Amino acid sequence: MSDKEPQVVRSSLFGSTRRTGALLVLQLLESSYASEIAGILRMPVSSIQLTLDKLEEDGVLVSETIGRERVYSWDMRCPALSELRKLLAALIWRESDLEDAVERVRRRPRKRGKPL
Repeated sequence: MSDKEPQVVRSSLFGSTRRTGALLVLQLLESSYASEIAGILRMPVSSIQLTLDKLEEDGVLVSETIGRERVYSWDMRCPALSELRKLLAALIWRESDLEDAVERVRRRPRKRGKPL
């Protein structure tokens, strides 16, 4: 991320803006993959992958390989998941830039051959 680009997420409640941002994006999208989250947060994919792997080790997320992508979602066995998601929902109102960035993400397939 260059110095001129504004941060999409300002809060570091969960230890870093990267970790907080990844959790907030997953709160909004329910499931996602590292490059999509990195694009939304304007952060390097490798650092987001490390963050998601750590959250998976901690039992907050689970991942599933679909095609060539590793898709992350919430681990429903996490004992504090409902409380965590309530806290994230409360934090989202402060992060209007993040909500705008997530709304711009295309979540449905594009017709083959259709020009961008």
